[in-house]
Amino acid sequence: MKPKDPVCRLRDATPRDVPAFYRMHADPEANRRGSFIPRTRPDFYAHWKKVLKNRLNLKQTIVYKGRVAGYLVSFVRTGTGKMPFREVGYWIDRKYWGLGLASEGLRQLLVWHKKRPLFARVAKKNPGSRKVAENNGFKVIKEDEYENAAGVRVEEYLLKLSR
Repeated sequence: MKPKDPVCRLRDATPRDVPAFYRMHADPEANRRGSFIPRTRPDFYAHWKKVLKNRLNLKQTIVYKGRVAGYLVSFVRTGTGKMPFREVGYWIDRKYWGLGLASEGLRQLLVWHKKRPLFARVAKKNPGSRKVAENNGFKVIKEDEYENAAGVRVEEYLLKLSR
């Protein structure tokens, strides 16, 4: 799926992007769709300080018409007793939903980010996010659930990109 207007571009995320990322993160509708519990501003900024410092993380800002429209990340997920694996995540500012920016941004990232397999997790109640991953070749391999920070059970899909 291509954006209706000129294609977005990716650039390395910087500390100057974090205020825009926080505004997106604080959007109640975006959090509802993604089943996220928003962090406080200080916690969010501390989290992104760590994300930006970690050389193993890929962090890209999605720029559309000169504005920060979202971000993409790729990081290694670890867990007790589990093999580490690389996962992608994306977040788009609600005012840019429906333009195909997440799909196009992820497509651009995958052109040069060749690490495979690559995984994505999406909440079942967020079909748009699933579509972004599937538009880029990810396939659902498992249905899962977890308990979020508010103690609410969240059903999700685990998707994998092998090629």
